[in-house]
Amino acid sequence: MRPSDLLIITADHGCDPDPVNPTTDHSREYVPILAYSSSVSSGTNLGTRATLADMGQTIAENFGVTIPHGKSFLSSLRS
Repeated sequence: MRPSDLLIITADHGCDPDPVNPTTDHSREYVPILAYSSSVSSGTNLGTRATLADMGQTIAENFGVTIPHGKSFLSSLRS
């Protein structure tokens, strides 16, 4: 990987469906996020994100654009 590359690994689902409110949404569990770049500080705790859209917003910001939802955590990775 080049120093400017950002690798994000996550699960595409894996959250436990809510049996009380059966929908196609997964709402009760958390999805892991692993991020790597040689320019990222190791051991950065991203905390519990409000939404999976935060990952999308982070990727968008990395490419210099924005999307309608989510809060980027790119600055947390680079600090």
